[in-house]
Amino acid sequence: MERRKRQRINYAENPTSSSPPYYFSTELDLPEFTSKLTYHDGILLKMDFINVSRFEDLLNHQSRTPRPTLFDLPDFGPDKILLFDSSKNLDLNDEALAFMIKLRFVLENNIQDVEAPREEVLIDDMCTELFRGLKYNDARNFIIKPCTLRLRVGERSLAAYADREGRKGTSTIWIIQESKHIGVTDEKSDVQIASCMIAAAQRNSIVDSNYVGTKFQQLVDGEPINGGSPTKKPMSTPVMLGIKVMGDKFYFYSMNIIKEYMEQLNRGLPNDSIKILKYGGLRLSIPEEREKIIDYLWRMRDSRL
Repeated sequence: MERRKRQRINYAENPTSSSPPYYFSTELDLPEFTSKLTYHDGILLKMDFINVSRFEDLLNHQSRTPRPTLFDLPDFGPDKILLFDSSKNLDLNDEALAFMIKLRFVLENNIQDVEAPREEVLIDDMCTELFRGLKYNDARNFIIKPCTLRLRVGERSLAAYADREGRKGTSTIWIIQESKHIGVTDEKSDVQIASCMIAAAQRNSIVDSNYVGTKFQQLVDGEPINGGSPTKKPMSTPVMLGIKVMGDKFYFYSMNIIKEYMEQLNRGLPNDSIKILKYGGLRLSIPEEREKIIDYLWRMRDSRL
């Protein structure tokens, strides 16, 4: 099978005249909030972003439980969603009706002009319906809460406030970031969600001194037992996941939490890099892509059960 190539994103190629020379910077030059980080700060933090061509390159996991299909709705594309009227679609259940109405609001929000600026709260409202339907906030296994993390770089502590963080028990297992900006995802927003993912890993290391080697890890094939199917064993490195929603577009992120990198970050700017895999750009309003988004979200959830 031909191996698909990964595309590395080089943010160092985009300097601006107003930017400080990053190679002379220290952690003291970082802003107080991760939402203010730029691609230059990503260079300082040695973030190495890699575009992958398949979701499986980001998270190699097949669901062990059947996923909900209530949001698939193959007959509803962008045009039909913009005209969606719940009174004319009473055959749908309450969750699907609420989701489609909220998605319609997001699509309307996407096409607002300057006189009626886009509102991020509408994206948040849609995500609430989606993640509730996919049991990301079922209280039995997972909780979604406002994100109030801190990114520590040496003596600095930056507010790492993504929109939400998902927890299993006391550990943060994924970060969710939402944006009303519907253009192609850029290096700035990549750096911002990655910094929150690192902050989540730092928090996990505080609440669980054995975080490296815990069960919140991607599973890989182990050796077959008695000639049977390959067993599954945890990787030696925990994996932090990220979800970014820009309008109705979804992007997925995966980051192996490297112990040496985390230790260097506690002392200041790191010498080693950390790799962040990135996949996506799928639109929730397009039926075929919506089905993929839901499948990927469910596989992420299933991988952490």
